[in-house]
Amino acid sequence: MVFPYFEKEVFKRIFNFSIFLFFSNLAGLVIFNFDNFIIGVFVSISAVTVYGAGYFFQNGFRTINGLIGSPLFPVEADMEGKNELDKQKELFFKGTKYMTLFFVPMVIITIIFTRIFIKNWIGDGFTESVLPAQVLMFFWIFNNTTEVGLGLMVAKGHVKSLFKINIFNALFNLVLSLILVRYFGILGVALGTVI
Repeated sequence: MVFPYFEKEVFKRIFNFSIFLFFSNLAGLVIFNFDNFIIGVFVSISAVTVYGAGYFFQNGFRTINGLIGSPLFPVEADMEGKNELDKQKELFFKGTKYMTLFFVPMVIITIIFTRIFIKNWIGDGFTESVLPAQVLMFFWIFNNTTEVGLGLMVAKGHVKSLFKINIFNALFNLVLSLILVRYFGILGVALGTVI
């Protein structure tokens, strides 16, 4: 197949950048979505539902985090293109501070009232999901602080570093979850994801 306007160098440059982002996102899928498989195999299929009730809250914070951080990327890329390092530093520190000020109280409030939320949302039969949900949400007290910095790393083209970090993180999560699920059940999988 011949493309009339195919430029090998442009194609190579684009995919040398985007392929690492693609595989980094796949690693993120392993971190956040492989838990159900592990629970289904090592605990039970019904435990997947119990875990899913708690996972709902964690996934909500993940979505909010991404929605807040994503609009910053064009600004970060523009600053990188103009070589405005001082503005990047200012955005990094202020953005991280505001993300933390927004996220941490919301996460803490949700952790404190998880039992009430789950009881009123699903019912008393899902009280087993309270502690795993609280553990999973605890992750967002710290992880929200990375969103602005990760966007800056991508804007600066450090996608290979992110890829390596995410692959290591996914493998570590997988191994830790496989070890802890045998001792703690669904709580072990939640701990593996958070650690």
